[in-house]
Amino acid sequence: PSSKERKEYVFMITKCKTILGRGVSILASAVLLLGMIQGGKVMADPSAGLSKNGSAEVGKTISVNVSVSGDGPYGGFDGSVDYDSSYLELQSISAGNYGAANFGKSGSHFLDYNCNIPSGSTIGVIEFKCLQEGSTTVSVSLNVSSLDGLADYGTGTSANIDISAPVVLSGNCS
Repeated sequence: PSSKERKEYVFMITKCKTILGRGVSILASAVLLLGMIQGGKVMADPSAGLSKNGSAEVGKTISVNVSVSGDGPYGGFDGSVDYDSSYLELQSISAGNYGAANFGKSGSHFLDYNCNIPSGSTIGVIEFKCLQEGSTTVSVSLNVSSLDGLADYGTGTSANIDISAPVVLSGNCS
């Protein structure tokens, strides 16, 4: 090639690099902007909730439902329940309404993994027998995993339980 052709060739390559560079810059800027827009969503950590069912009377059984809410769905959990054994006796722990996959329990610990837990689901039902009159607290600690398993979140909650004396039913008086 002649000197003039080489100059034109170098000029065209330089022009292509400049155009390509600008195109890459524009593309990178667009990706960054979209990432910032998408990244603007604030994900809320899960929070635990407790609700009591049943009459808390000495000798009766109550159920405490454990729920999880936030920006689910979640992929699993590992939980434990703490209570005063002079007021309550643990009867059972069972899976909630989320479609358990690998639910397991041992004493006051319960877990599930490789599952799909929608936000707001009851993840466990804990049954206690009420042993004596008075006020006590039930606490639950949870480690909740994201659906992809890449993040774990710690949460917990507690609820007061007021246990009353058993209601004595009288017979029909004449």
